[in-house]
Amino acid sequence: MITDEDKERVRQATDFVTLVSETVELKPRGQDYWGCCPFHQEKSPSFKINPSTGLWHCFGACSEGGDVFSYVMKRENLDFPDAIRYLADKAGITLTEEAHVSKGPRKNRLIECLTEAENYFHSMLMRGRGEGSEAARAYLSGRGFGAAVCKRWKLGYAPGRGALVAHLRKCGYTTQEMIAANLAVERNGRISDWFYDRVMFPIHDEQGRTIAFGGRITKKVENAPKYLNTRDTSVFNKGKHLFAYDVAKETIAAQSEAIICEGYTDVIAMHEAGFTNTVAALGTAFTSEHVKLIDRQRARKIICMFDGDAAGQHAAARAIKFIDKTTAAFLCVVLPNNQDPMEFLAE
Repeated sequence: MITDEDKERVRQATDFVTLVSETVELKPRGQDYWGCCPFHQEKSPSFKINPSTGLWHCFGACSEGGDVFSYVMKRENLDFPDAIRYLADKAGITLTEEAHVSKGPRKNRLIECLTEAENYFHSMLMRGRGEGSEAARAYLSGRGFGAAVCKRWKLGYAPGRGALVAHLRKCGYTTQEMIAANLAVERNGRISDWFYDRVMFPIHDEQGRTIAFGGRITKKVENAPKYLNTRDTSVFNKGKHLFAYDVAKETIAAQSEAIICEGYTDVIAMHEAGFTNTVAALGTAFTSEHVKLIDRQRARKIICMFDGDAAGQHAAARAIKFIDKTTAAFLCVVLPNNQDPMEFLAE
């Protein structure tokens, strides 16, 4: 339960003008700021916010108004508690409800640790020497992902062998923090890297902060899964996040359409081909929480473009069960010859 004290802490920590300026061009007029209303089409500014009172009002077609929480509820399509959580997350505030259940390291600290890991993995891919880094570069190059794409998506390489653990320790992160972020694991009384000899795909939350990774092997290893993902942590839940949502949400909102793929490489290939409204379920499990994320951008059409093989089509069939959870049209695309989206684009 969110307390009144938390509500006021979040309100005080939120710069209303900065928040609105994320999507609206505001101009000062006296003590107020004016801009075109983000909730309907207009040419003349009719949307006003007053920083001193923390209130907004549309004098145009909407004829609505409220405080910072009602604004976020309307803009992000959230209920009241989630609007507070959304703003608390942006402000780096730990709510009382989270403090009661969290016994591990602070979320902000884990995100900082994960960001450092992302930078390390990226440097190992771009500048690393040795067979592993070269194999990772060759794997990505073979899929059409050159240096520019790797930089744009902050792709990386995890060498394993304790290299990341050693690096993070030098940066001041504790064993508890590494394990809580699922960057390290205890094996036989020793702390080891969770990701070993894999191409790394960083996963970000909707604000662009690093919260998890997906790692792919570049060669067959007995009993090793092709993909190894971050387990659920206090900052990441695969059923609640979508890969590339942070960079796709604006296009989804602008086009009122979202494309859902299975894999990281599919999404990157789709974006590089101009389909920047594409995201991926993490694994093949599409959930009702994923539908809510898409609905927040007011998409009128959701296109599931899973792989053409049996597993992909089974995933599409499972996704269809959420059709009654959204007002958007729900379409499933079957690609020919068992292809995945990346293979289809290459032809």
